[in-house]
Amino acid sequence: MPKATLAVYANPADAAREDEFNAWYNDTHIPQVLALDGFVGATRHRLSSAQLGGTVEHKYVTFYEIDAPDVQAVLDGLSKGFANGAVTMSDAMSPGPVVVWEHLNTASA
Repeated sequence: MPKATLAVYANPADAAREDEFNAWYNDTHIPQVLALDGFVGATRHRLSSAQLGGTVEHKYVTFYEIDAPDVQAVLDGLSKGFANGAVTMSDAMSPGPVVVWEHLNTASA
């Protein structure tokens, strides 16, 4: 079981570039991040029209699974990937919060 999840919230830079944003995210960005040590999976989600209530600012969230004994070292590796060009950004993306969640336990039905 992964040790932590990195949640990245985002929107397209503008509605006219949503296809470009999604293509870059799926075909370029996720593979770049998953090539780094400690990242073992990623899932993207789009906000559903079915809601219980409340509002959110971001239409998309990507959850990256981290499986390593030292989560901070994995995050440091991601920062280095951005610095050395191994991980790239697109101006089609309007970034939001980036949050790390530690896993406590897993239940199944």
